[in-house]
Amino acid sequence: MYISKSNPCKFIVASLSVSSLYTNPTLGLDNGVITTVVSGGSSPYLYSINRGVQQSSNQFTGLPIGTYIIQVLDRYGRLGYTSVQLFENVDCGDYAGSTVDDIIATGLKIGNFYNCTVDSFY
Repeated sequence: MYISKSNPCKFIVASLSVSSLYTNPTLGLDNGVITTVVSGGSSPYLYSINRGVQQSSNQFTGLPIGTYIIQVLDRYGRLGYTSVQLFENVDCGDYAGSTVDDIIATGLKIGNFYNCTVDSFY
């Protein structure tokens, strides 16, 4: 927030920008984490996930796979949003030698392998 030079009685509130860092849950566990990063606006901020209860912490833990909408409300009522999709992490080595068809047959999606390199499969 800053005071306008042309009108010292006018406050100008910076726009709110919201992004997230996240850790996908381990296969079969509800241990995903989303950490919200805010720039602009005016603190303090309130955070909510999927229109749930607002909280002062920017971190959400114990999350299963799924798509989440994070809402941030600043001191002046400005809203910002970001969306995060969590996939289950898999151990890439468990699928060494598997074909794409083998992996798809397990019900896993390609997004589950976001952290695997080609070398992980050989």
